[in-house]
Amino acid sequence: MAIKRMFFDKTEINVSYFAGRNYITKNLSAPQIQRIQFDKIREFSIFRFVNSEKISITNSTTPQPIVYTKKKEKAFFDEYKEELKIFAKNNNVTMQDNTVTGTEEQ
Repeated sequence: MAIKRMFFDKTEINVSYFAGRNYITKNLSAPQIQRIQFDKIREFSIFRFVNSEKISITNSTTPQPIVYTKKKEKAFFDEYKEELKIFAKNNNVTMQDNTVTGTEEQ
């Protein structure tokens, strides 16, 4: 059963992720989020590499960006992308989508 790891409010996002062996839950308000970026990547899946995507959320509360990959978040990945686009637009957060032809920055 898939577990949703990202929840949205008007001005903040609640994210849950693994950092090493620890499971961390954070509330990120819009001013804390510096950049949201979507990228194409290659992930290892059942004896081979496959084309995939990742979401990176750069913020001021963690030293490294928070990353979600399509393989690990298969059930909710597209929903996360759409919600993040809306969130970035409504809160004036820098968002870059490198998964479409050409780069689009808001």
